[in-house]
Amino acid sequence: MPRVNAICPECGGAIEVNDTCSEGVCSYCGRSFDTENAVEAYLSRASRQESKSHAVQFITSESEDLFLRGSSYLALQDNVNAAGCFLEAAKGNPSIARYWLYLLYSVTDKFKNIYSLSSKTETRQAGKKRVICHNVYRNFLGTAGPEDYRLAEREFGLDLTPESVWRKILADIADEDDISFSAATAAATAEFAYEQLTALELDIDDELKEKLDTRLNPVKNGIAEINSLMFCRVPENGMFSASVHVRRLEFARDIMGGSEAFSAFLLTSNIENIGTHFPFSVIKIAPGVTRIPDGLIYRSERLEKVIFTPEVSEIGKNAFLACINLSKVEFCEGLVEIGDRAFYDTALRCAILPASLRKLGTEPFGSSGKYTGETDISKYLFVISPESVRSNPEWNIVGPHRCGYILRQKKALSLVYPIKHVRTEKGMRAEPLSDRETLIFKALACSYADILPGGDSMQHSGGAKNGLGGALSRLFGKKK
Repeated sequence: MPRVNAICPECGGAIEVNDTCSEGVCSYCGRSFDTENAVEAYLSRASRQESKSHAVQFITSESEDLFLRGSSYLALQDNVNAAGCFLEAAKGNPSIARYWLYLLYSVTDKFKNIYSLSSKTETRQAGKKRVICHNVYRNFLGTAGPEDYRLAEREFGLDLTPESVWRKILADIADEDDISFSAATAAATAEFAYEQLTALELDIDDELKEKLDTRLNPVKNGIAEINSLMFCRVPENGMFSASVHVRRLEFARDIMGGSEAFSAFLLTSNIENIGTHFPFSVIKIAPGVTRIPDGLIYRSERLEKVIFTPEVSEIGKNAFLACINLSKVEFCEGLVEIGDRAFYDTALRCAILPASLRKLGTEPFGSSGKYTGETDISKYLFVISPESVRSNPEWNIVGPHRCGYILRQKKALSLVYPIKHVRTEKGMRAEPLSDRETLIFKALACSYADILPGGDSMQHSGGAKNGLGGALSRLFGKKK
């Protein structure tokens, strides 16, 4: 009995049927079916597969035609239109590495702009469209075999294996003094290439790193433009420091990786300014530094801690102004003066100032609320040693302060309450402290300094129930 190919209309299984019978039973699902419908289902699938085969052949033929047209444009030195043809050819048949190779050759201007492979955003013109060179290279790598790499070397004299490409980019940046893009762009390109090598578990030698450091962080007229820390040598002490010829450091706004390799920034005596986009969280003062310059650093979001040495006698005006996350400062005996707004608009809230201190400038601590959003004066207290005040009649503070201090007034120890500023539609307005804020401030002052200012009926915060301690207990036992 003649049997023909068919497909079960119920489950789609490939079966054979007796075409002389009107019905049959599927050997897969066990369901009955109409023989004519089963045969028609098979013929329909075969027709679709044949159409698809013809379409693939047509696409392949069209892609080859586009590739040949692109090659003609290349011969005419028309890289843009050549790239447009190669792009369409690659889209039509993306599995052919040769199309991606020639597209890459065209959009990189015959590999003169090989640096563009290190950018995930930089685009080049390809006909009427734009393509990202990095993506083109990635597509080439995904489809290329040994023969395609040999073709690239034979046709263009370039080894396009990932290791060779990333090493060439780094070597070219290190060796060329006149690259068409900025040092910041060169830094981003070099860092990306180095990350790709690291992902391949490869590294570069120290000599190349030193060349890259010099190229990416140029020094001119005492100003160092720091664009990358990735290639800087990490000294034995683990801290970043500038050369003795540098007076000013300018860190790039979008400086990338590398800062995590250093434990701190070492501030040496030759440095006058370290800019705004400071990438380190800790500053340590180097031996020999006696004064912190005015306006040393401004609005750093990274800086969190500063460690002084006993040699530092003066902290200049606006030295750490608006470093909004600076919350820890280690002062040392030997400090004589803190300048105007030295730590203003920082996260520094409390500190015991050294007994050697003689002078505070205007508003050395506190906050405008502009950057930190903190204006609750009861959260601030900076304690001056009573012994320092007693032994130094020349003690003086200058101007109004937004934070409270303990100091000598008319030869008697007393509390100086801060000025409370409230933001209004017309700007900042000074207001007296509330009773609650005054009470909190007095409690903090007594806790830190353990003194009883004359003229105030105050006791230490751990005193009798009827004294300040009891008042605080009653105050904090209630909700605001």
